[in-house]
Amino acid sequence: MPQDTLYSADIAQPISTRFSLNRGFSELGEAAPAESSGALTSYHQVISNRAVIDPSQGKGFREFLRINDDLHAIVTDVRHYRKVVDRVDGVDHLKFHFKLSGDNIVRFDRNHEFRLRGGRSVVALHPQGLVKDDIYSDDVAERSLTLCCRPSLITDTLQLNPEHLPRELANYISGGSIDFFCRDLPLTSKMMQAINDLLNPPYVAAVRHIHTHARMLDLVCMLVDALIREADDDDPPLLLRSRDIEALHEAREILAASLENPLTIPELARRVGLNRTKLVQGFKHVFGESVFDFSQRVRLDHADRLLKDTDEAISAIALAVGYEHQSSFAVAFKARFGHSPRQARVRTS
Repeated sequence: MPQDTLYSADIAQPISTRFSLNRGFSELGEAAPAESSGALTSYHQVISNRAVIDPSQGKGFREFLRINDDLHAIVTDVRHYRKVVDRVDGVDHLKFHFKLSGDNIVRFDRNHEFRLRGGRSVVALHPQGLVKDDIYSDDVAERSLTLCCRPSLITDTLQLNPEHLPRELANYISGGSIDFFCRDLPLTSKMMQAINDLLNPPYVAAVRHIHTHARMLDLVCMLVDALIREADDDDPPLLLRSRDIEALHEAREILAASLENPLTIPELARRVGLNRTKLVQGFKHVFGESVFDFSQRVRLDHADRLLKDTDEAISAIALAVGYEHQSSFAVAFKARFGHSPRQARVRTS
């Protein structure tokens, strides 16, 4: 078996394994690896690859699901016969982990360590180069769901404002630094219901991918909502001096002029000489809308004018207002104006 296989029968007790999320996900859409239990399964847009545990070491599987470029998932259902140390390399994904049953130790680079039991959930940002050890006990049923997403899922698909999230996540989603983050939260009954619907879909294969995607987005929203509520409770009182207000007006002017390449929150804060908290909270206090909402509004308004006044291709207009993907632009445009960019152009003509 390959050295980074999920479980190996040839390593002395406790079993020490190492696998890469990049490897697990990169195999989706390619030939199934030797240790996988058969060919890849495709339900329209959802592609899965199941890796089974070595039968001499336990029973169960880990299944990798690719929903789209922004959202992947891992379903784990295993029971080890001996203690296992499962080593995972970071891949710069934001991870939402739901622990259905089991009891294991999670250790990041031997510094940050905590115990994760069934009935809990975790939001983690696991930077590339940071190693995580999952230490599993013998004869314990380990069942979990992990959702791995890129920043565009939060900003483009869900249209969520990253400014309300904890600093580490806001920086990551806004294109800034990628710093370690790990928060332990309850696994609520609503989450359990969504996971049960996800793992036991009531729909036929032709529409199953829509249901799968929707339930996963629902779960992401639940944990993001919990983080936002937690962050709001921790916000200190805001004190703005005259110099701060001048800097906020400067920030607003910079955003209005940065349509094609909008600045991230950390970049904008450095430009105007404010810390992130004062920029984010102060902007909302002074102007009545967030940095994210203002930036998106002026960019989409400009796009609307270009659609009506020019013959530029919609893809070119999307790039001109800072959207790399035309599909993300279309979603944001329709959310603001109630119709698609193409319909806006047709109405004008």
